Amino acid sequence: MDSRIKMVPVGEYRISNDKNAELFTITASCAALMLHDSKNHIAGMVHIVLPGRRKRMREGTRDAYFADTGVPLLIRGMIEHGADLENLKASLAGGGSFLNDYKGSDIGKKNVEAVTAILGQYRIPIVQTDTGGQTGRRISLNVNTGRLTVQSFSRCQTGDREFWGSKSGHNKISYNILLKKIMLLITEIKPDYPLAGLVLDAVHCDINEIDWNYLFLLLGRNLPLALHVFRIANSPYYGKPGTISSFENALRVLGPAQFRRICVLASVMRQSGGHPGRLEKTAAGLSRHALASALTARHIAEKSGMAPMVQEDTFTAALFHGIGGLVNLVIQDSEISSIDYIRSGTIILSAMKMPDSIISAVASHEYPVNDKHGNPTIASFVHMGCAVSRLLGITSDLEPPVFSLCAEICKSTGLTYELSCIIPEIIHMLKSYGVRDLLDPD
Repeated sequence: MDSRIKMVPVGEYRISNDKNAELFTITASCAALMLHDSKNHIAGMVHIVLPGRRKRMREGTRDAYFADTGVPLLIRGMIEHGADLENLKASLAGGGSFLNDYKGSDIGKKNVEAVTAILGQYRIPIVQTDTGGQTGRRISLNVNTGRLTVQSFSRCQTGDREFWGSKSGHNKISYNILLKKIMLLITEIKPDYPLAGLVLDAVHCDINEIDWNYLFLLLGRNLPLALHVFRIANSPYYGKPGTISSFENALRVLGPAQFRRICVLASVMRQSGGHPGRLEKTAAGLSRHALASALTARHIAEKSGMAPMVQEDTFTAALFHGIGGLVNLVIQDSEISSIDYIRSGTIILSAMKMPDSIISAVASHEYPVNDKHGNPTIASFVHMGCAVSRLLGITSDLEPPVFSLCAEICKSTGLTYELSCIIPEIIHMLKSYGVRDLLDPD
């Protein structure tokens, strides 16, 4: 990105007096407010995520997330940088209809209304608007002129229907087009709505007060949500493609502020409100199995004396071991022919720039082999996690019906005693994480 293009991340604000610069952001249900002082050539932008939570105290670093604190924050910042309140003109864009709150209200619309009302209190006129609708927006503001440029894009704009391959085998599409289509379908799956709300609640506090372990568990409870987090974290935007292998790793490498921003993006930008569709309901069963497998695999890796980073990667690989089921679920309603369960999962993980160690473990978890010294690998623990989860009855229709437990792998992981002896231990472990509903999903 050009150094004169100043990106405004989600829930943050930027102010500039560089006449050659542009302020830039991308919104869905969020609202972007731009203020401009044409006489002093000062411009500012704030990326508003939610209308406000006036009953909850917030520290300064979080103020930009909310309209009720973010708008005054931007106004004060503009004045501190030399702007005159009387000269300020506002532009407002975003607020798309993608997310509803628990009352069914359109969050995008409420963001726009909240910002508009606060600007009215300051008597700042709105001179340019581009809001509402089911469309995302690329928004830029010229610092010198105050000119607003908005490019709208639909979430389904990345291809036309005639490019889809058919299940009859006619009009076959290339691998790259197939991959793009599957990725589009995957990213269209909404995270569990109440769970996404819990994630937002967990991160909307002072960064030093976030319970990261609780947040990691929330993210792991919904496979689409976890998938979106890793897809964003490993994207070129954050400069670490192929290196983010676990939630803990993301926190260490990207830092608390960046990781929190990713969690908000994954929870908010993919929501569209309303009741969950068939895909979301079916994916819920796969998510239960995935989390139970991940917690179990990590527990066994810990008992086997594996290093903490290996335990973290084991959790991630086990969480995504059934990603092929999610892929085949989303293509059922398309014209794409079904593809191999394991292969489809590894294709998607590769496209997401996941680390090779995770992809390899997912690809080989059904029939894992120990390393050259006879020690278990990450795939070995994923194998065990999936097997024990199935024994507990925590499975999914999206998983292959047959799964054979390998005695050699069981022995290599240290489980030389009967599996029946570890089941109560695993149940106790799952309950200790507050996930009793995994054992009784109804």
